[in-house]
Amino acid sequence: MATAEKPLLDVLWLLTTAVLVFLMQAGFLFLETGLTRAKNYINVAVKNLVDFGLAFTLFWAFGFALMFGATNGGWLGSTHFMVSFTDAKPWLTAFFLFQAMFAGTTVTIISGAVAERIRFRAYIVIAIVCSTLYPLYGHWVWGGVLQGAPGWLAARGFVDFAGSTVVHSVAGWLALAAVLIVGPRLGRFEADGTSRPITPSNVPVVMFGTLFLWVGWIGFNGGSVLAFDGTVPGVIANTMLAASGGLLTALGVGWLRYGYPKPTSPMNGALAGLVAITASSHAVSTPAAFLIGAVGAVVMMALEAALVRWRIDDAVGAIPVHLGAGIWGTLAVGMLGDPAILGTGLGRLEQIGAQLLGISVAGALTFGGGYVLFRLLNQLAPFRVSREDEIKGLNVSEHQATTELVNLLLAMEERTRTGDIGDLVQALDFDPFTEVGQVAEQYNKIVAQLEGQEKRYRRLVEGTSDGVFTTDTRGHLTYVNPAISAITGYKKDQLIGTHFLPLIAPEWKRRVQVHYLKQLRRRAPETVLELPIVTQSGEQRWIEQTVTLITKDLEPEAFQGTVRDTTARKQAEEALLHAKEGAEQASLAKSQFLSSMSHELRTPLNAILGFSQLLDADPIEPLTPSQQENVEQISRAGEHLLELINEVLDLARIEAGRLTLSIEPVELGLLLTETLAITAPMAEQQQIRIRDETEPFHEYMLMADRNRLRQILLNLLSNAIKYNRERGMVTVAADAAEGRLYLSVTDTGPGIPEHQMTALFEPFNRLGAEATEVEGTGVGLTITKQLAELMHGSVSVMSRPGQGSCFTIELPLAETPEVEEVEALGTAMTGAGSAAEAAPNGVPNSVPDGVPEAGTPVWTVLYVEDNPANQRLVQQILKHRPVSSYSRRRRPCWV
Repeated sequence: MATAEKPLLDVLWLLTTAVLVFLMQAGFLFLETGLTRAKNYINVAVKNLVDFGLAFTLFWAFGFALMFGATNGGWLGSTHFMVSFTDAKPWLTAFFLFQAMFAGTTVTIISGAVAERIRFRAYIVIAIVCSTLYPLYGHWVWGGVLQGAPGWLAARGFVDFAGSTVVHSVAGWLALAAVLIVGPRLGRFEADGTSRPITPSNVPVVMFGTLFLWVGWIGFNGGSVLAFDGTVPGVIANTMLAASGGLLTALGVGWLRYGYPKPTSPMNGALAGLVAITASSHAVSTPAAFLIGAVGAVVMMALEAALVRWRIDDAVGAIPVHLGAGIWGTLAVGMLGDPAILGTGLGRLEQIGAQLLGISVAGALTFGGGYVLFRLLNQLAPFRVSREDEIKGLNVSEHQATTELVNLLLAMEERTRTGDIGDLVQALDFDPFTEVGQVAEQYNKIVAQLEGQEKRYRRLVEGTSDGVFTTDTRGHLTYVNPAISAITGYKKDQLIGTHFLPLIAPEWKRRVQVHYLKQLRRRAPETVLELPIVTQSGEQRWIEQTVTLITKDLEPEAFQGTVRDTTARKQAEEALLHAKEGAEQASLAKSQFLSSMSHELRTPLNAILGFSQLLDADPIEPLTPSQQENVEQISRAGEHLLELINEVLDLARIEAGRLTLSIEPVELGLLLTETLAITAPMAEQQQIRIRDETEPFHEYMLMADRNRLRQILLNLLSNAIKYNRERGMVTVAADAAEGRLYLSVTDTGPGIPEHQMTALFEPFNRLGAEATEVEGTGVGLTITKQLAELMHGSVSVMSRPGQGSCFTIELPLAETPEVEEVEALGTAMTGAGSAAEAAPNGVPNSVPDGVPEAGTPVWTVLYVEDNPANQRLVQQILKHRPVSSYSRRRRPCWV
């Protein structure tokens, strides 16, 4: 079918818009060179220039024919290969020029994504692949626009007005495939996965390029009408509005995300809005155009963050802008486009389905096909430049293109390699009045200062008493200072070039070698190791060695270290350790001795207390008042002695590790009531008022040893009473949080000076006892603290001199049972406690419930005791009890 001729006004409009689209090439060049680093921007510019010429040529040779030639079943064009413009009609020529600009734009988009690490020849191959796949997919969508039947996707209702998918998504898919093949730029991502942004070389140039692209898009979308009619202004207005919506949305979202207006956010937002509206600018309302641009910016920013998270490096953001926004813009045709203008005859959902089909086919063809081709070609000839070339920059490595600044950097690098830091201005003949010449001159001044500093540093290193050395990565010494020679006994020339391992004591060599291999493998910046060495005389000495790993371009280059002779310290530590072990053994022996003496100490004391109570309570032969007073004095002295012995023995058992606890749920209220009742007479005697503020916590259950917790409370309460001021107060309070109970005892005594707080819990340290003349051993608080810790708790203290002290016990809470269970448990505990209640000296003071009265004896008593005094004591106690059957039914058994 022949191509229909159009009015010359339409031809003029198409030629004008083709020029506008051509200006987009300049926009991409400014944008991509500004976003990349100066050492690569010549390479980027050359690629932008060359790829357009290559794409234009290939589009003329076969691309135009494949895309717009007469179709073969909607799959491939077959006419207009190497089209001749000599006798061609104006419309055909204008149409070719306009579409050739689109082909060049598609290739150029890929250039930015793979910038700064791809070989120039590899990019030429990518441009050829893109120039082949682009017209193939383009025929499926736009085939038939020039002549003949439409492509198969268009026949199914797929609509892409000016190329959101045909141009931008196709380029985005191919860019993604290429980026995955070449990988990220050096330094873009850290080893731990974090990203490191690369600073653009010229942001104002980037903005200039963005405006060029914006202007070019007027032709991109306005020319796609393919006529100069009444729809053109609306298409251009929608294009401008969508770009503005994308710009403002990205600016706002970026401001919220980063906390400042990031320069690239509005730039990429405007471009994303332009890409998104390209598919539907002819068929959506004005508000919808703004919305499409705004959502396009959001999609772009989301995909941009995802690529960073996936460690995919897109140098200029081409994939988020052209692929992400392109997919959204194509989908928006079905969601927001006017069905009457679209003219596909599909309903809303059917249109969305057709758009999804077109999007999926584009991804499968261009990403799937492109990735497979790129991987195969990469195996034949690697796409990526070498590490050295990437560090040097593609301007030099690919094009041998230098500038004054590049020459300056190369000169600095050469002097770094050779160690010759000469006069750069003189060596390179820089004009001292240019910017680079002034930089070189300042460099010379810095070098002169560095030379002076280096001399001072060398004198310092040579004169220090600590050894300083350097080695290569294999362990061969490259430098030693005089102190190394003094420590090892070897001369400097005997050490340089040799391996350090022969200096290490034989039994340590393997350990040291593994240590530094790990440092090398893990890139650990610094390690410290204490080890023995063997000197030239055969003497073994200990050294502390601090070694730093020196890297260059992230690769290990050398080790640098310092050595300090620690032989004297090591010998002192060993002597101190032996002395400490001896002291601990002596302390343990003392504790074991005291703990084992418990029975020998308590047995005669129990007899003394027992006989004194018998004398006091004998109903047959009562004592005279004088005798009773003497007996009571004996009892008080014995009880005080027993208390002192108990504290010392408790401390000994704890230190010897022989104290066992019975951890069980303990109801706080019952225990406090019992403890406060015991201490009440002491408080009343000293006119101290006790205030109990624990009632809200009485039903709380603690995980503790009941007897030992009562011992702790008695100790704290008695201390608070004894060390209080006259007519003072003791307050008992409680609190609970996070499974712990906090019980505090606060007094109004003189307090504890701050300098004495550290010694408060030390044994036999009776702080304040001199002033108050309070009796005691000075181990009560020590035992209190250690008992609390054994019950998985703690004891703390706060004190203000002149105001008083507050001791707080922290213990774990048990799971709180129901109230009825608590009451039952409390009754059981009270009953059990009263049944087994004993006097402080361990002698029962009442007959258990159920003992029959005299005259009806039913009890048989067996008492095993090897001490004659205690045997006689029990006989005296039982003599007045209703157990007469004892002597009649069975003879006493004394062992």
